Amino acid sequence: MATEDQKDGEVEQLSNRIMDLWEDYLFVHKAFIIRNNKKLNGITRMTMIGMVVVMIAMVMLVGTFTARMDSITGYMRQMAGDMQTMHADFQDVTQRIDSVQYAVAKMDTYVDAMPGMSQSVTAMGDNMGTMRERLASISADVDNIRQRMGTMGTNLHAMDQKFIDLSGAVGGINRDVHDLSRPAAILPIP
Repeated sequence: MATEDQKDGEVEQLSNRIMDLWEDYLFVHKAFIIRNNKKLNGITRMTMIGMVVVMIAMVMLVGTFTARMDSITGYMRQMAGDMQTMHADFQDVTQRIDSVQYAVAKMDTYVDAMPGMSQSVTAMGDNMGTMRERLASISADVDNIRQRMGTMGTNLHAMDQKFIDLSGAVGGINRDVHDLSRPAAILPIP
């Protein structure tokens, strides 16, 4: 009987050791799960922070782009107005040239009619005066066109500067996003 009691005691000890090992395993397993959950929570937080930073950078990029495009659109509207004014000036020049051609044609008819020379000379004087007035008007229109061209050149230069500023701002945002995403590279991602 002593052997049976010994066997029962050994079985009980073995059973207790197995239970202790099982409890130790569960404790280690629970600690492992907690450690992995903490790591996963840290990675999730860092990912969310990174996404917020990228979203802020994108909003800044869109805001910068919109501000620059508003300015560029204003210059383009001004250029369109200048082009319309130039078109009207060109039409005025065309009308005055037509008027000069008409005066020259009338002068031809007066030169052809030699018997009425004095009347022709008087009419020629009138037509020359008209031509002088028309040529003065054409000169003023050409000056207007020259001024519009100068304004367009200034607007094109300003628009070019805005594109350069926009390119610099986009490059700066790109560099900031790159700098802000650098901490994410050190995260241990399994």
